[in-house]
Amino acid sequence: MASKLHHCENPWKSRRVGTGSERHQVDLDLLKKFRALLNKVTPSNFQRITYQILSLEVTTYQELQGLAKLLHSKAVMETLYVVTYANVIYQMSKKFQVTVNSISIPFRKIILVTCQKVFESFVDEKTITRQMRLGNIRLTGELYKLQMLTGKIMHDCIVSLLESTDEVAYECVCVLLKTCGKFLDQPKAQNLMSQYFAKMKELSENPRKASNRIRFALKDIIELREVVV
Repeated sequence: MASKLHHCENPWKSRRVGTGSERHQVDLDLLKKFRALLNKVTPSNFQRITYQILSLEVTTYQELQGLAKLLHSKAVMETLYVVTYANVIYQMSKKFQVTVNSISIPFRKIILVTCQKVFESFVDEKTITRQMRLGNIRLTGELYKLQMLTGKIMHDCIVSLLESTDEVAYECVCVLLKTCGKFLDQPKAQNLMSQYFAKMKELSENPRKASNRIRFALKDIIELREVVV
């Protein structure tokens, strides 16, 4: 098993900025419009709906955070359209940001902090539902493919998951590698990847460490790598 990767100091953290209540009604109207647009977006109308989303007026940290939370929730709970939602995130990250006390806070940072917090919650506390855990890790993989996350962070996630004794964590490894494994499995990362798959092989062969369902899922990913390589 690979040694634990060093985490970046304060990764993905953004400052928590409070806003006044005078814009509360405006926030609700904005979220209502944004939710309606997200409910309509599909791969076929992506450009048209995204254009409308990018035309929304976002002026406060509270509004930007509200959009991020709503979009993240849609992406992790409705995984049929996770690729579409990831692309919405990518486009919004290129435009939206707010300035508070002379500090620029981009949408990109807020959405990535949201993903990080969900990941850390299910690794450390296991208080997040299985569906949210799997959806969040799938979204994380899609954002990596859009170059919104680094390979370093992805390897860090894999190590954390494989060090867990939780079956859903092993399932998350399978989801993540199926989503973006071929992009991570590059020559410079061969040593790390080989260690991951050795650990997965060990888990897949030990009924004491994982149920049959999870062991078969691990074997499927191992075989997929062998076919691709």
